[in-house]
Amino acid sequence: MRKIIVIVLAAFFLFSFLSGCIKISSKDGRIEVGLEEAGDETGAPPAFVQQKPACMDLEEIAQRDNCFAEMAKNQSSELICLYAYEEGTADDCLKGFMHKDMQVCGLFASETLHDECWEYYANTSGNDTYCENIIGMAEREKCLKKVIVPCSGILDGAERGRCLAWEYNDFTKCADSSCYFDYALSFSTVEACDLIGEEGVKLACKSIITKNPVCADASQTAVADYCFAEVAESFNESYWCGMASEKSTYKSECYKKLAVMQGDFEICKESDSTILMDDCYLNYAINTGNEQSCAGIFSETKKDACYRQTALAYRYMSDCNGIENEYSRSLCFSAVAFGNATILLDAGGCVDVNQDAWKDKCYMQAALEHMNKDMCGSIAASGVKSSCLAKFVG
Repeated sequence: MRKIIVIVLAAFFLFSFLSGCIKISSKDGRIEVGLEEAGDETGAPPAFVQQKPACMDLEEIAQRDNCFAEMAKNQSSELICLYAYEEGTADDCLKGFMHKDMQVCGLFASETLHDECWEYYANTSGNDTYCENIIGMAEREKCLKKVIVPCSGILDGAERGRCLAWEYNDFTKCADSSCYFDYALSFSTVEACDLIGEEGVKLACKSIITKNPVCADASQTAVADYCFAEVAESFNESYWCGMASEKSTYKSECYKKLAVMQGDFEICKESDSTILMDDCYLNYAINTGNEQSCAGIFSETKKDACYRQTALAYRYMSDCNGIENEYSRSLCFSAVAFGNATILLDAGGCVDVNQDAWKDKCYMQAALEHMNKDMCGSIAASGVKSSCLAKFVG
């Protein structure tokens, strides 16, 4: 039944097209049919329509189909292809017109040929909207990926190079050392290290990928120190920090970073001097919010600064407890309670405040900032508690 319908439709298309009654246009991959006035200037129909096509006299389907295919070729008319009974023959016929007119894409019975046709026009024209006519989802995505130039929206040259390197899995598209370095580590590609200009970065790159540090091959001590620090961070092993030269800035920064990375301020003890050790403890406290490392600082001034800065950074009042001087501790409590308005006062830091008056002030300020009346209930002094509760009346 389907073949009968196809033959009837094909006959209609053939007659209508050859008589000038239809036209083909492309819109979203579909055929649009529009009536036109038939015939020539005298009103007479075309000669082909006036006579029955000779192909119709052939008894064998294959012969008839081949005849129409040849006729389509000779008359440069893709619509004659549709007169073929077998869809495969019709599609083979249409393939001869595929690269001549995009309207042919919508005539294919084969989904594969239909999609290939639209992909061809998308690629040759650079118009990604043609990809939307492709039926197969995977083929459509493939088409869009080919037509739409990757990373074209990135204006910065270095960032665009990085984008292209990852897009095409090709490190030669990188535009700077950081890209080569990151690519090498991401894909374990030691060849990318060779394109890095800076000696220290290049040696660190090779050392990390091969798991065999070659930092000692550096031409200068500072370069080797940098390399060891990078290796230590990548391996997350403080041992490699110690390979850098004594009191090197790279070495001290390496210990600071590794202590935070591992959540272990005991690493600070490996520093080359008490000054560097104090800096490491301070850095750990501020970056982790753990004031316990402040206790290891030798300098009393720096130790108090450690407690104060950590308390202020996280607005955790009980971190001030470590300050021995009562006046300095009160100043710390006050700064935490009423300073650094960028973050809310942490009520969890009120419970362990070692001065009762400041503990109550802590809860009251936290209640106001968090707009939480229940926090007033933790205040010990009745007068302060009443004052706190009164803030929420009405």
